[in-house]
Amino acid sequence: MQLFEPANLHLLLQEQLLAATVACVAARYADLGQSFDPREPSRARVVQARLTEWILKRISYITMGS
Repeated sequence: MQLFEPANLHLLLQEQLLAATVACVAARYADLGQSFDPREPSRARVVQARLTEWILKRISYITMGS
């Protein structure tokens, strides 16, 4: 099953945290190339960091009862 096909959009909308976690793990091992500025981290690290931040925020909302 291909997760990111239009037919599976309802699964992505219902399970946003799971989809973000899968994308975060994939970004950890993906080779997305370097950033435009050589002093910046690679694009995969930037994607992983932003997804990790989003996931942690959602988990904290769940644990606090929001």
